[in-house]
Amino acid sequence: SSKTVEYGKWSPCYPSCGDGISTRTVTCVAPDGAVLPLAECPEALVAESSKSCSTVCEAPYWQYGPWQTCDRRCGTGQSTRTAICVSDGVTKCAGQDK
Repeated sequence: SSKTVEYGKWSPCYPSCGDGISTRTVTCVAPDGAVLPLAECPEALVAESSKSCSTVCEAPYWQYGPWQTCDRRCGTGQSTRTAICVSDGVTKCAGQDK
């Protein structure tokens, strides 16, 4: 028999609110069950392993901006991003300063 491609289940949308991404595993499997490099199964190379998704957010929630470039080129550094609390005007986001 021939090699087969196995597909995992789609993951929940991440982040859990707003525009995000869902992923799944794509695996090339030999007749004896051994996992092979994806290049061994041409159809696995074009298989969709991630897709866009979107879920409705219920306030309050944190809306995050993109990560900035790390402040160091080598070693341990820091990267920052903006975080905005989208609130209903009554409830604060978890961890929000008073």
